[in-house]
Amino acid sequence: MKENWENNWKDYYQILQVHPSAEPEVVKAAYDKLARKYHPDFNKASSALQRMGKANPAARIRVRSIATPNIFDTSNNNFIIVGPYYKTFPGGYCTWYAAKAFDLVAPSPGVNWSGDAQSWYSNASTQGWSVTTDPKGAQVGAIIVWKGLTYGHVAIVRQVSSTQIFIDEMNYSGSFVNKSKGITTNFGKVASATLDLSNLKRGSLSFVGYILPSRR
Repeated sequence: MKENWENNWKDYYQILQVHPSAEPEVVKAAYDKLARKYHPDFNKASSALQRMGKANPAARIRVRSIATPNIFDTSNNNFIIVGPYYKTFPGGYCTWYAAKAFDLVAPSPGVNWSGDAQSWYSNASTQGWSVTTDPKGAQVGAIIVWKGLTYGHVAIVRQVSSTQIFIDEMNYSGSFVNKSKGITTNFGKVASATLDLSNLKRGSLSFVGYILPSRR
């Protein structure tokens, strides 16, 4: 019988006595502390065995613990947590990664727009950022924007040549874990890609333009 993670995840954090926004290493340390105290190899009391029985399933949140809010893959009851937020963007998504990377090179205030990925180009332009639809107008640190697949996609430009750009991105490719929420098997993972400037279309994603790390 599968565990109902959607109903029980708060209980698991309470068992480990950590906040839901705790980093994975904090969750792991909390579990290890309980294991040393209640594991039957160290504690023969029947109550200890019961406590350990509760801690073991809670340990599964170690590898999934990032922060609230939560998203659940209802097809197989996998527990997926999105976060922590950066500005208005939940962790694990392409927008979260691109916003953090852009803010490292862009002038203040950095990303001061919101919305899903495919709306970024127009939203950033409205907020006074330099933008271009010229495929050869890329700059290091710029955000490349695509539309399509419900939410679109964004990535950060790391290198530029006369014929190609080299990008880093999050939550792209792989198969969908939850298509309605835009979650792929590469959710929360950074990948690199080399793209030809002569064709920036990627499958169902159409090139929109670049948000440059400069203000108009």
